Amino acid sequence: MKILVVYHTLSGNTEKVANTLADRLSKNHEVTLKRLEPVGRYNHFHVFLALAGLKVPIRPLDVEPLGYDAICLGCPVWAGSPTPAVNAFIDGLELKGVVYPFVTCAAPTTGALKKMTSRLERKGLKVGASAFVSFPPKSLPKMEGIEGLAGRVAQE
Repeated sequence: MKILVVYHTLSGNTEKVANTLADRLSKNHEVTLKRLEPVGRYNHFHVFLALAGLKVPIRPLDVEPLGYDAICLGCPVWAGSPTPAVNAFIDGLELKGVVYPFVTCAAPTTGALKKMTSRLERKGLKVGASAFVSFPPKSLPKMEGIEGLAGRVAQE
């Protein structure tokens, strides 16, 4: 299976998770890892954009998502929501395969996953398994969620 792992990160936590997921999946699949890059710089105002479900312009990826069987899409949780960069990616996404969303956050919450899933489904995309990965302060991330997601993606 050909899998695209796409993520947005600000602090680097989601990047660690995306790298771990790509590493696990690449053992049995062809995997491409890409970071979403917003145009311009982020500031605190963007948290309000996330809360409102809005988007910001993003730089185009140098790959075509239609060429993949599945996409694993991840971002941090901002104000209980996916980031504006991920909202923009979803709104422009065309895919015949399945999207597997994942989020990272210090506080346990599923609101961002629900919002991401809802946005994907409104777009007419098939949504597979999802994962929440927590990052307790001053410790390594608990990767159980992403290990489980990698296993489910590999099985489907």
